[in-house]
Amino acid sequence: MIGSPEILLQWWDEYKAHVDANPDSIEEATGKGVMVRKVKKPYLRQGFEAWCFRNKNLDVHHYLDQSDESYSNFRGVVTCMRKEWEDDQIGGTMTGRYKAPNLTARLNGITDNQNTKTEGIQKITIERVSQDKD
Repeated sequence: MIGSPEILLQWWDEYKAHVDANPDSIEEATGKGVMVRKVKKPYLRQGFEAWCFRNKNLDVHHYLDQSDESYSNFRGVVTCMRKEWEDDQIGGTMTGRYKAPNLTARLNGITDNQNTKTEGIQKITIERVSQDKD
């Protein structure tokens, strides 16, 4: 059990520091050979849950889901955390730091609805033209 919302927020800050201190490595082929580039990982709810389980020995999904009223005093902190991970994911994708716009949109419930419905079928008739040789 987490004693207060402030503790959950402190854990969130520790998780972000962990993510920032442990970037992924990407190998890229260049004219000079294979180069290794460090890239920042995004802040993820799933990553935070796993980090808490491994580092704090606690499953925090009930706090994040607000599954019943016993977690209501954590609502403000959880909202702040959610906004921070959404901002990191969306902002990182928009600036090119993360290269998965469709996944980012799906994770954050963003949709782009386009009406591609056609109102009818257009009939096209193709006639063969005979080429009689005189």
